[in-house]
Amino acid sequence: RPRFGEMLQIDASPFDWLSNGSMISLHGAIDDATGKVVALWLEPTERLNGYFKVLKRTILTYGVPRSIYSDAHSIFFSPKSGKLTVQDELEGKSVAFTQFGKALEILGINPIKALSPQAKGRIERLWGTLQHRLVVDMRVAGIKTIDEANAFLASYVIKHDGLFAVAPEEEESAFLPAPSEEDLEYILCRRENRKASGDSTISWKGKKWMAVDAKKRQILLKRSATVEILTLLDDSIALQHDGNIFRLERFITAPMEEKNPSGAKDLEKARETPHIPAPDHPWRRWNEKRKKKEKSPLHIVTAGTEG
Repeated sequence: RPRFGEMLQIDASPFDWLSNGSMISLHGAIDDATGKVVALWLEPTERLNGYFKVLKRTILTYGVPRSIYSDAHSIFFSPKSGKLTVQDELEGKSVAFTQFGKALEILGINPIKALSPQAKGRIERLWGTLQHRLVVDMRVAGIKTIDEANAFLASYVIKHDGLFAVAPEEEESAFLPAPSEEDLEYILCRRENRKASGDSTISWKGKKWMAVDAKKRQILLKRSATVEILTLLDDSIALQHDGNIFRLERFITAPMEEKNPSGAKDLEKARETPHIPAPDHPWRRWNEKRKKKEKSPLHIVTAGTEG
């Protein structure tokens, strides 16, 4: 491409990047026009979050690229791209998007599929260069963890580009203005559609959730309204509905109160402790009369005989 930012090649490479015997994946993006590495990010394996992190660093540093050139990995292109859901068809979509594809669509980035490794030769050659140079530089810098490496990589790309990047054919940059970092958090995330229940809650991962406002008041949702649950890069979650973002909190049902719990306790206590009537209790007086009557002598009446 003739302009910087017109197309980025993106990929990941598993390698012993920390020189400790473990294979971890370096995610990266390189500009097609200049050979400039725009971002690098390490993860334990090749995964969506690694590519989101690369895209985030790129956008915050340079802006939004016009297109991204990648292989046919399922992170980038859905294997079910020819099978659309009813919701997709209603929204006028022509292909099924992956989570990464949804983010590109929102940002207006055109995804391009490479049909062979040779087609994205720039980034394939980059891995060979980094496996010789980056590994040594991180060892010299005493980098031992992935977190330390990711902090180091932010400055390393500047050094690398100073050695290997070239000028583009056209000076004008093709990068578009970047959204705010806060907005970007809600774009580079996982999205799942759910339906609201009659009590304005959402079922997700076997639990019930509710959307709340800044004052932690529950947001009322229309029954069966479609909402999006967003899982952000820091693993926090949010809900998007009608263009608004809300926090999500667990919906806890208040326990049902027992009927007359104090009376139940009194009854249980009464069963355990016998009741002793007072000395002047009517029952005592009646009982004493009954006992005296039982002890009184029998009176036998015999009929007289006429002589």
